[in-house]
Amino acid sequence: MRQVRNLKSVAISFLTTALFIGGIQTAIAADILVPAPIPSGAPAAAEEDIIVPAPIPIEQTMRYYLRGDIGWSHSVSGDAVFTADTTATSSSNITDTTIIGAGAGIYFSPRLRGDITVDYRTKSDIDTGITGVFNGSLVNGTEFDTIDLNTVLIMVNGYYDFRRPDARITPYIGAGIGIAIHTLDGQPGAPFIGVSNNQDTQLAIAAMAGASLDLRKGWKLDTHYRYLYMGDASMNTQVESAIAGDPPIDGDLKIKDIQAHEVRVGLRYEIY
Repeated sequence: MRQVRNLKSVAISFLTTALFIGGIQTAIAADILVPAPIPSGAPAAAEEDIIVPAPIPIEQTMRYYLRGDIGWSHSVSGDAVFTADTTATSSSNITDTTIIGAGAGIYFSPRLRGDITVDYRTKSDIDTGITGVFNGSLVNGTEFDTIDLNTVLIMVNGYYDFRRPDARITPYIGAGIGIAIHTLDGQPGAPFIGVSNNQDTQLAIAAMAGASLDLRKGWKLDTHYRYLYMGDASMNTQVESAIAGDPPIDGDLKIKDIQAHEVRVGLRYEIY
């Protein structure tokens, strides 16, 4: 009998515990918010109702270009000087020439750009006359009958473009600095003898003004004026002594202050 009572006590305790735990779970479930069902006729939220910030446009300014140019150059030079005699008077006349060039450049901003160019200036003829006293002997009208000047230019240039919205023509100004490699070739007339060391590297400076015309996408027609200063060109030579038995007199024949006024036309191709 005592065992039966014990079993009844255990069963009542187990049932009471189960009912207590079940009541707690029911209370917790009642506190959980369950979304109300969407009525069958209500529209679902559309994707376009979600506002997404638009990306900020960034203009690509670091663009590159290639260029090629041809042109005509009216060359001007100062006097010819024979350095062995600073009292000599002289004159020189340099002929016009043509230019062929190529280069590559970069846009630093919508208005600022720069490029590196290499130009070859075709042969110019120089007529030179020198009158002076060499080692006590007067020489009148001495001439180098045929002197040819060839020049290679390597320039670093910068430009400012006057851009206007929707305009096909863009005016610009620019300036450049670089080197001019001059080579003088020719056979001097009497009393000059021999030629050597006929190549010079000089500082060159330039100023430009022009305009570009938009053609098809990526292509521009470029035309401009350029003023160019290219320093001196010289060749080492000798003059015969007027005194029998004396050695020849060494000196440099210099063509001073070579300048040019150029008109150039070319194409630029922009690489995006």
